[in-house]
Amino acid sequence: MSELSSRIEQVRTALAARPDGIKYGKFPPGRPDSGDGDLPPGLSAVLALSDGPRGGEIVVYSRAELAQQDFSLDGVEAVADPDVWTRFATLNDEPLLIHQDTGEVWWFPDTGVTWLDSTEFEKLTDDVATFMTDYLLGDGYLDICATDDPWARLLVELGWAHDDEDPAED
Repeated sequence: MSELSSRIEQVRTALAARPDGIKYGKFPPGRPDSGDGDLPPGLSAVLALSDGPRGGEIVVYSRAELAQQDFSLDGVEAVADPDVWTRFATLNDEPLLIHQDTGEVWWFPDTGVTWLDSTEFEKLTDDVATFMTDYLLGDGYLDICATDDPWARLLVELGWAHDDEDPAED
């Protein structure tokens, strides 16, 4: 979790140094768990670092937004047990989910159909802190999101992602 905490502080500094930083992302102050909700494993610790962070195409819900979620996976063929998932974030307005018992992060990969009709449902990471470090604030962002958006360029600039298109690497 120290790596995640360090990256959040670094990205806050980088965003604050840019006049248009808010267009790239936002990492509000954290909000410690007040014991008022049942969050999946690991999510409370992440929200204690930043309550509702967003970067590029990924938006993680704040505690207040999580409390307002009315989300059902009933009828989604790819999801075997719809009652064990919490939507904690979105990727291009499509849900990112945490298993309520294990804390694993899952998604509906882009297959050319809407996520509701998808037959693909895959694990991204074992826990939400790893998702934050590897995808929201890491090289995995370029695997699941646009590779030429301002957030992706900032991740490359910070050295957390690698631009495979870099001619210097050829």
